[in-house]
Amino acid sequence: MASDAPVLERRALPPDAPDSNAGMAKRELVDKVPVPHEQVHPIRTTGITPAESARRYEEEVRALWTGGALPGFDLVLLGLGGDGHTVSLFPDSTALGEQDRLVVANRVPQFGSWRVTFTLPLLNAARRVLFLVTGASKASALRLVLEPEAEALAPPAALVRPNDGAVTWLVDREAASRLAGAHD
Repeated sequence: MASDAPVLERRALPPDAPDSNAGMAKRELVDKVPVPHEQVHPIRTTGITPAESARRYEEEVRALWTGGALPGFDLVLLGLGGDGHTVSLFPDSTALGEQDRLVVANRVPQFGSWRVTFTLPLLNAARRVLFLVTGASKASALRLVLEPEAEALAPPAALVRPNDGAVTWLVDREAASRLAGAHD
């Protein structure tokens, strides 16, 4: 039975682009569960700037919630990049410091592109955040997030700490290979 909760996604690429999270989410999740079309809210990315896309999407996110100033998702499903990024919050990106906006356009110099991303205030308002991490290429980043070194700068994923919620990590053996006790 379908829930009344909205399904949201967030990456500024056309859904048919090979790297589109929206396209992947549609193919691998939304098309396989009974979610009504009106509960799926992809980011509009064609014909507008990334900044306008972020502004419109933030309005849409805020419109889904009534009564509270800050929307609080029941569940946010995230991944982890090999550099410790999550959503499109990359190391040293300006979006990491955003405190007022829920969705922003974020320039990612290492890719020479703009991304539309949820911000930490929106992520940290969630009741539950679930990270799904697979592959050896994520092992170093996962270790920095879960077993931080005093002198190391925390990767963006480490900043996802729900205010009144919890974080759960689902990781495969390869991703966990650099964690303390991984070989026990």
